[in-house]
Amino acid sequence: MKDDANISIKRLFQILELFQRERRPLTASTIQQLVDCPRSSLNLLLKSLINLDYLTLHRKSNAYFPSVRLEELTAWILPSILQDHCIGESLERLKNRTGETVVLSMRSDMEMEVIRVATSTQAIALRMACGSRIPIWSTAVGCAMLASLAGGELKRLYFRARQSPKRSLNEIRAETKLIQERGFAVSYGAVLEGVGALAAALPVTFSGRELVISVGGPSERIAKKEQQLGAILCAHVTEIATRIN
Repeated sequence: MKDDANISIKRLFQILELFQRERRPLTASTIQQLVDCPRSSLNLLLKSLINLDYLTLHRKSNAYFPSVRLEELTAWILPSILQDHCIGESLERLKNRTGETVVLSMRSDMEMEVIRVATSTQAIALRMACGSRIPIWSTAVGCAMLASLAGGELKRLYFRARQSPKRSLNEIRAETKLIQERGFAVSYGAVLEGVGALAAALPVTFSGRELVISVGGPSERIAKKEQQLGAILCAHVTEIATRIN
């Protein structure tokens, strides 16, 4: 029974994520083609979502589409994170200053979750989707977060890691010390091949979860102006800290 419930919950969110990707009305046949779900189970899920007013059904086309109620269910989350600390509009400013894609990430236990992206307008630019997960042990975003932790918390996190960080705790401590002195973390090809990024932790958390802002783009372009981007990023974080205080 527990496994059946887990499968149903998984399928429910697969359907919702499908609408997020497609952004258009979908028939049951189309949904079944794109989601691994038996037709009978799918029909029950769709019917339940309609009864709960989270999906709408256009009878003539037999196409489903998320309701406004579903949008309202989660619409408060991102503004709660951004508006309290005036972070939202700062991403666009940083994008304009650097010319590169700016990403805001929040710690989700042993990973960082992308929660806001300001994509560069350059022809070749880093593109990331909100909800993407970023490892903490080998990436600029993750290492910037680690550098913001107290020593005891870093040690506990290290020994909780499900997969080996592939470096000793002392090596990680040495890197976090360097990040603290420099003001930002740097990595190339850690998340996506050919992509470089600089990242710095923000001087504020959301419900105790660390926030990190990063600037990323093609490795060659980022490497050429690494020091310039680092200075801009550090100044931007200082500006946010001043506004918060």
